[in-house]
Amino acid sequence: MTNKNVCRTYDRPTISPNNNDSLSKIAAHITPGSVVLDVGCGIGRLGEFLTKEKQCKVDGIEYHQTSADIARPHYRTLWVFDIESHSAEQLTAYKYDFIVCADILEHLRYPEQIIKSLSRLLAVNGRFLISIPNISYIGVVAELLLGEFKYRDDGILDKTHLHFYTQRSFHRLLSDCGLYGRAIDRTTVDLQISEFNYVSDSFFIPQNIRFIGNNQTYQFIFEAFLASDIINDELEDYKYNFNCFQPEFFIQGNSLNKQLAELRAVIDHKEKELNALQIELNRPLYRVARLQKQVAQSIPGLLQATKLLYNYIKKHRSINLPQKPDLVADFLNVLRSSNNTTYSNASAWYNSDSPEVSIIILNWNKGSLTSQCLHEIWKHTTDVTYEIIVIDNGSCPTDLLTLSSLTGPFSLIRLEINRLFGEGNNIASEFAKGDHLLFLNNDAFVTDNWLKPLVDSVRTSLVGAAGPLFLYPDGRVQEAGSFIDINGDPKQRGKNLQTTIPELEQPREVHYISAACLLVKKELFFYLNGFSLDFEPAYYEDVDLCFRIRKLGYKIQFTPQTKIFHIENYSHKEIGITMSHSIVINRRRLVDRHNDIIGIDSIPISPKPLSSVKKPSITNAMAIVGLYTPFSLTPGGGERYLLTIASLLSINNNVVIITQELYSYARLRQLGEAFDLDLSKVILKNFSSALAGC
Repeated sequence: MTNKNVCRTYDRPTISPNNNDSLSKIAAHITPGSVVLDVGCGIGRLGEFLTKEKQCKVDGIEYHQTSADIARPHYRTLWVFDIESHSAEQLTAYKYDFIVCADILEHLRYPEQIIKSLSRLLAVNGRFLISIPNISYIGVVAELLLGEFKYRDDGILDKTHLHFYTQRSFHRLLSDCGLYGRAIDRTTVDLQISEFNYVSDSFFIPQNIRFIGNNQTYQFIFEAFLASDIINDELEDYKYNFNCFQPEFFIQGNSLNKQLAELRAVIDHKEKELNALQIELNRPLYRVARLQKQVAQSIPGLLQATKLLYNYIKKHRSINLPQKPDLVADFLNVLRSSNNTTYSNASAWYNSDSPEVSIIILNWNKGSLTSQCLHEIWKHTTDVTYEIIVIDNGSCPTDLLTLSSLTGPFSLIRLEINRLFGEGNNIASEFAKGDHLLFLNNDAFVTDNWLKPLVDSVRTSLVGAAGPLFLYPDGRVQEAGSFIDINGDPKQRGKNLQTTIPELEQPREVHYISAACLLVKKELFFYLNGFSLDFEPAYYEDVDLCFRIRKLGYKIQFTPQTKIFHIENYSHKEIGITMSHSIVINRRRLVDRHNDIIGIDSIPISPKPLSSVKKPSITNAMAIVGLYTPFSLTPGGGERYLLTIASLLSINNNVVIITQELYSYARLRQLGEAFDLDLSKVILKNFSSALAGC
């Protein structure tokens, strides 16, 4: 007899945003007005909801004729057949924004073939939404520990299930099908109301097993899209950097015509250069050099000789082609020409004991650039006390020597490995003594009266973070605050304008300020656990931080009185960093995380009270337990085991997690939130500080 109180997630209740079932979860991720294919649509609950509530165009595929007859009124087209006996790509000429496979793939003999076949029906940037039962659910695990594996009429161990998946194994299946997939949601069922409820009465499950891994998850909701889309969409995905070629035209009429005339003049000049280059390259000596280079590529040993010959010809050519000026080099040379060994401003305003602002700068193999950044701070900073913390992200010894031999007031923190942007800044922030944190790129150079306007902005209770007017080295506008559109793409105000205009000279609320120069209240930064590790290795960390600040009821303030020269992307230029895929993935992650405020220019400003966040310390009355791990602290299964043990032990002990290299408490707190663990009493040390007894 079936227990009527037992929850069956596979039932098809009416869809509601608050329901804990797979169809409701999937429906929440479908954009209104989309074209959707519902595979295994049953009696049409999803089609009915999407058609009425989200104005979608929905097609369906169903195996059972009776179910199809009930569902048909809710679908534009509904096909009745066994999907494993037909080629899905032949059934329609439509392309779909979403293909839904809700509780269907586990019933199929060859799910990989079906996924590959269906993927041909995806529109550009289309995606799958798939629900899949979790075989690592606590009820299954507990039953296995009792030596049982009972098939049932429904649920996870449904008699008709031919395949079983964990989160990791299903992710692997999607990858084998040429898809990029990730779990974006889940359904949960308490063990005591699941089909495994008898286990909780007959078998004691230790807490450290009950909450490990994903064993509270009954079903995963996966999003998957073609991996090739990441590459094929790179032109679109480079919008993060490509916006520099798309200025926002604030000037109308004659001003716009003037810009167009200047552009035509530049094009004419470039065409003349190109013609001169073509004439030069057609000279006989160049033709010989090119021919020899082609031969050398096929004959070992000749390539170097060909290069030498080519360089000789180049050196002794008959004309001198016009060379593109190196604006960045010229700009840096001008700055260096005014460097000094002592600065009166630094002597007056640098305060390492009780500064108002802690300026944090990351360095990675750009010691000379960072040195110049420091010189500009020492030259131009007045009216606010400050300290400088340079965090070296595992630079080579020669580069580190450039910094360590620099004369001037600053603190240098050395990391043995590159902790990347977010974690590097999080680590540095925990050494900061100021009430405000100023994150500054080492390719950003300050000007007179730069710091005080930013500090004045955040002194008001309504502002959580503030940033400057960014300029290119040649004086063009780079960014006057930024907005994020509904697709997650940044829109930088005033980009590439030759001069500022009145609209850009006024302070205003914006969506975000680039962390190339961003001032944040330290209390607020710590309350939010700093930059999110979810955006590693790079991109959108600063946008995510600003959006989280806004959600707490604070403004992000553009402050035009502060002007900063910024050499865009120079910090990682020539180091070989290519992170276009990270841009794609993190942009989508940002949209998913903040879809409630994406595209909204202004949200209610009502700052929430913040509770203080403090580092834990040793309590003398309790024993000290050390847990050493040689592995990185990342959101994975091994770390969950370690941190679960640490959380349980910290109830009655001083627990110290010892890692090989330095990590931030912000990272530990983020992992605690991700794993639903209380790590507030857990102490974090790296190996060297633990040995030193610090």
